[in-house]
Amino acid sequence: MFVSFNPILLLAWIFLSSFLPGALISLSVFRKDEFSLLERILIGFGIGMILLPLIPFLLYLVLGIKYSFGIAAVSVAVLYAIALAAFVLRKGYDGLIGPDTLRLSADKAVPAFLALLLVASFLARVGSYSPVFQELDPYFYTFTAHQLLTLGENPPDDQTSWYPDVVVNHRIIPEISYLESIWYSLYTMGGPNDNMLLAVIASVYPPIAAALAVFFIYLLVSSTVRREFGLIAAALAGFAPIFVIKLAAGEQEVQPYAFFALAFFFSMYALSLKRKDILRSLSPLSLGPDLKYSALAGLGFAAISLGSSSQILAMLSIVIFLILYAIIVYLRDKDAKELESLLVSNSIMLLIGPLLGSAILKDVFSSGSPSLSMLVPILSAVLFIALLYALKKKVAGRQNSVLALAAVLLLGLIVFAATPVGDYIRNAGKAGFGIAQFNRPLDRTIAEQGVAPAGFSGQMGSIAAEFSLPPQLDSIGALASLIGFVIFTPFSIVANLLLWLFVGAVNLFLGTSVDFGAKDTSLLLFWILLFLAAAAFLVYRYLKKEEDGMALLFLAIVMPPLAVGLIKAKYTIYAAVLLSVAVGFSLGKMETILPAFVKDKETVGKAAKYVLYLGIALALLQFTSNGFAPSLIWGSFQPLYQNDPMALAGKFQAICSATNDTDVCQAAADPMGYASRGTNYQYDYKLCLLSIFSNYQQISTPGAAPPWETQSAFFRCQRISDYWIDSMEWVKENTEPGARITSWWDYGHWINYFGDRNAVIRNEHASTAMIGEVAHGYVDATPAELKAWMSAHDSKYALFDAELVMSGSDLGGKYGALNYLSCAYHNLTSVAKSPGESQCEADHLWETVFISNNPCTISNLTGKTGYLAYHLYSGASPLPDYPSFCMSPQDQNTLAYCRDAIRAEPAYCAGEVMLADGQTAIATYYLNETYPNGDLKLNKAILQLPRTLPSTYHFGPAVEVTMFYTEDSVWLENGQVVSGYADRKGLFYDSALYRGFFLDDLPGFKLVYTTPDGAVKIYKMQ
Repeated sequence: MFVSFNPILLLAWIFLSSFLPGALISLSVFRKDEFSLLERILIGFGIGMILLPLIPFLLYLVLGIKYSFGIAAVSVAVLYAIALAAFVLRKGYDGLIGPDTLRLSADKAVPAFLALLLVASFLARVGSYSPVFQELDPYFYTFTAHQLLTLGENPPDDQTSWYPDVVVNHRIIPEISYLESIWYSLYTMGGPNDNMLLAVIASVYPPIAAALAVFFIYLLVSSTVRREFGLIAAALAGFAPIFVIKLAAGEQEVQPYAFFALAFFFSMYALSLKRKDILRSLSPLSLGPDLKYSALAGLGFAAISLGSSSQILAMLSIVIFLILYAIIVYLRDKDAKELESLLVSNSIMLLIGPLLGSAILKDVFSSGSPSLSMLVPILSAVLFIALLYALKKKVAGRQNSVLALAAVLLLGLIVFAATPVGDYIRNAGKAGFGIAQFNRPLDRTIAEQGVAPAGFSGQMGSIAAEFSLPPQLDSIGALASLIGFVIFTPFSIVANLLLWLFVGAVNLFLGTSVDFGAKDTSLLLFWILLFLAAAAFLVYRYLKKEEDGMALLFLAIVMPPLAVGLIKAKYTIYAAVLLSVAVGFSLGKMETILPAFVKDKETVGKAAKYVLYLGIALALLQFTSNGFAPSLIWGSFQPLYQNDPMALAGKFQAICSATNDTDVCQAAADPMGYASRGTNYQYDYKLCLLSIFSNYQQISTPGAAPPWETQSAFFRCQRISDYWIDSMEWVKENTEPGARITSWWDYGHWINYFGDRNAVIRNEHASTAMIGEVAHGYVDATPAELKAWMSAHDSKYALFDAELVMSGSDLGGKYGALNYLSCAYHNLTSVAKSPGESQCEADHLWETVFISNNPCTISNLTGKTGYLAYHLYSGASPLPDYPSFCMSPQDQNTLAYCRDAIRAEPAYCAGEVMLADGQTAIATYYLNETYPNGDLKLNKAILQLPRTLPSTYHFGPAVEVTMFYTEDSVWLENGQVVSGYADRKGLFYDSALYRGFFLDDLPGFKLVYTTPDGAVKIYKMQ
């Protein structure tokens, strides 16, 4: 069935349902504020994105009303009622349009460039929208909307996975799931649920969230510096490569919403601090006009909680800030006015956000009871402010005030060390910082849980450019790298040292064991050092009442997650965004810092102008870095076959005439008919690439296409492999409703979403014990044991795939992870060891030999000869006479096989053998076993996957081959036709994975499905 989707229609519904009513609210709330018209409207869009899904969610949570198309319409109507009431009562129309509204002027330059930036941010990401985008997690989160559209709710125990060990549900992101459901209902006007259409509609949400995140980053930085520097920070973040990739259409998981909600929260919180100076009475009966920012900050925190898993980041940043800020205010000020303001504004934020939004709405919905994990740390910080406020009002004299503060801090340390409050705070800190260490064996098998690299230019763009000593000065680039290395090495050394000290101090405080590895000489470290220096100086000036305290807020927002992002690959995206914030803040504050060191106003003015020019240059470099963002923006205007088959008919006809490619010719002859054959036809990868590439040869010829075509094509056309869609569609159409499929956890979300069936384990890792059990079942258990375990977990189907055991044409793939976790399940390795370091894992590997050019004799009777084949042994060598195996003498300390613990031992003689069908093949013969006539005994293994090694240190050129032992009767031995399975060596050949995938024979099971390419095989219990 062809998936028809009109993105313009969807954007129109988003405009009508979220943008317009939100804008009306914002125009009313911020009628007298100094925001530009564009800023007020965009703040409103953010408010609309939060409030619209909150309405049906509250209707369900409070009144038990299930979701439906009618509820979607009611929600939009309620939001409009609120918006129109506010617009009329607060006269939001006053001053909306004046005589200068359309007149061009210098003060409209920033809004104009802001609008351009947001459009570019959206266009760079939207081109990849697709229902089969190559990702795992998005389909878990989109499944929440699927449940709302089909069931009207997210059941408290949906049993879609982890049965029966864990009670699970999809009640984790109501903000996103209700938002996507409303969009789907409006787009289809209440039409039936179609998972493919839902997926493509949901895939458009990340670019929208990204554009809003970019705007609120601008607003956050602009809260304390000139708007031009807010624009620079937003551009640096918006076009950081990793921020483009991870918030692209198709990445409809929690991260896009998290960045939008976090930026909304932090910007509103920063504005609440800046606006406190115009508060009037702070009594409970007259709270002053600008506490709306505190209320909106609370709404932002609730959005973070209800739409992502990043509330820990917001909570920790604010707790760190409040404690330090309150102490400084207490010591600095003679009166308690600022403490009073801080107490009231944060109490309002606490009430709406952590208390109402996180502890009650979030936790009651997801688990049935309120949680204190988010509430206690922030409540403790607010109570700390209240205590300092009371002391400031009651204790007279500076010396007495300092003594009282010391007593409070001592009491706080006692509470922290000896009460459950301390446990909550410690656990929150560990949850936010301890993620940067390996906490369980599973973490070591997940790529994104790995250690971040030493250089980040590829992820963060030009603001993180690395510099190194070039081997020779043979180009301008080499000279620039040398100059950069000389200039930035001192800064990098100091920044690395400060980061190392910071990580060590946090480890000491929390009892964690996070490692920090030094980062390469780079602009990244220079900006970090500049930010720390600028913030420290501004905090010093704040102590002297010469500056506001915003620097302390930015330190708390930026540094902890930035440090984690430099350590853990999964969180590098946070480091990229927060580094951009730090750069914008640091450059913007130069206007404040420079006059403290340079007294000549004219010189300061010129310097400030040059700093602005530097920031603009950085933003332009970030945008044009490797041509990535411009390529995606331009590419987003190019039609794709999958979205509009008819638009490519002429182009494909020309390609067909030149190449006679069958697929292209069929798509050219009947564009819609070909696309309607099924998902893999409409979203054919080759046809997608040809939609952008100028000619056919560019698909397979690297460098043949212009860079913009290559970047745009491969970015926009990334999709789930054909064999996964084939297998999931088979599961949906050929297994009974409610069937549960056993597979590796990577595919659980796809089984739920595309297969519409239950999984045994899946990607959110709710039970590491069950993951270990499946690893054991696939790698170490007998088929009977696997069958018994599956029966206990209500599963009749077992899925095996090539990725579990193959890496291209070689064995490998994800097997190392399964092997490691199976051994960890048996306590034969641990998180202290990396995968591949235990003897248990070695015992479960396939047999590999290296056939050399060194001759050996197979039969003295016939004179048959062959070549020596070697085994490699790791660990304690039983053969001390054999030296380390290396490719060549000069590589003894570098190559993968060149390690002191690895030894080479001659094990076989490889030579010809006649098979039962009369054909000859190369086989191996035991060196130490013979038949009665003295000939070497045949080892009945099929040699496959040959890989040529040009040279080795021990035995010259060699061919690496893998031994396969099968149940096929292809061998002749003693006049009998036999199989070679009895000759197998190592536990790998007994595993369910080997038998199921390679032998197509799993005792107790029947092979019921194989994809056309053999990449996925599904068995059913007999």
